[in-house]
Amino acid sequence: MSAIKNFDEFVRMRIAKKQTPNISRAKFLIKEAENSYSNLLVMVEKLKIDESNANLFVKSSYDVLMEMIRAKMLLDGFNASGFGAHEAEVAYMRILGFSEKDVQFADQIRFFRNGIVYYGTILDKEYAEQVVSFAESNYSKLKRMIEFKPKIAIILAGGQGERLKPLTLTTPKPLLPIKGKPIVQHIIENLHKYNINNIILAIGYKADKIKECLGDGKKLGVHIKYCIETQPLGTGGAIKEAAKGIKETFLALNGDNMADFNYDEMLKIHEKNKAKITIALYPVEDVTQYGIAELKGNRIMRFIEKPKKEEAPSNLNNAGAYFIEPEALKILPEGKSSIERDCFEKLSKEGIVYAYKHDGQWFPTDTLEKYHTAEKEWKR
Repeated sequence: MSAIKNFDEFVRMRIAKKQTPNISRAKFLIKEAENSYSNLLVMVEKLKIDESNANLFVKSSYDVLMEMIRAKMLLDGFNASGFGAHEAEVAYMRILGFSEKDVQFADQIRFFRNGIVYYGTILDKEYAEQVVSFAESNYSKLKRMIEFKPKIAIILAGGQGERLKPLTLTTPKPLLPIKGKPIVQHIIENLHKYNINNIILAIGYKADKIKECLGDGKKLGVHIKYCIETQPLGTGGAIKEAAKGIKETFLALNGDNMADFNYDEMLKIHEKNKAKITIALYPVEDVTQYGIAELKGNRIMRFIEKPKKEEAPSNLNNAGAYFIEPEALKILPEGKSSIERDCFEKLSKEGIVYAYKHDGQWFPTDTLEKYHTAEKEWKR
């Protein structure tokens, strides 16, 4: 057997297609896979694997894994159909981070499963045992990938944009256009791309204009709620107020940065490190203009505000995206506070704040100069 093609080749061949995430269909497949996996375990216990039922175990194991992979693809906004669809689904395992050895073994199972179905291929007990073991170890891995967690993002969009005057005299900063769309719409569209569709906008200045523009979010495929500041709360106070009632990991974002963050990768790092906070970092040329992170491995030890070039511990700046565990906010006082000084700096000393290094686009827009740079250089 030759090595299976990469998934992007199946996309180019139109065997795999990008689509809107199909959550209802994914849930159905996950339920089917759960039932099939339970039945497989019962079969292993009661029937045992032998030469007479080896084919049954191989086919059942393959079908369980493919139902889970199809579900993950649907959640990620992909679907494969027609001739080559099964190969495309196996190839998607590379996208999910499986080893090349596992991808090739899964493709071999696909080949033999088709032989069972269409050509009467007969497999032996030893091979069936390998396949069942493979299914058992990878079913749990796939299930962790597609566990349904409420995906919530808080966008900080309440600032007056003093350094963006005169643009912000009539238009709130989140609604300033970049490439024909408001800054906040770019942010929301990237969240939607990663199936983060429950959004809380923390707003204050010209709140009515923002609500009028975005409404309930339906036209963007998301659900938007608003947390309106009647008095300035700072970044810490705004996040703490907006996060009331949230009991699971959530994302918080500065609403004045243009970035194409990969939230799936960022969340994986957050969960792998068992972090209380994971902060997106981005390399900058002029460290003297930013708060620069000092790292120990992937752990953030502290931020140094606008260091001299020769004294900077790195070139990594806080890029304004954070995965946060709700209990981390307990350190914040009531009322006005800074998430950076009153939370991140204090908790970094406890070794529970980690870094995600973003290597895509990142443009701040908090000054006229930076805004015009973003408008010129942002790639859609």
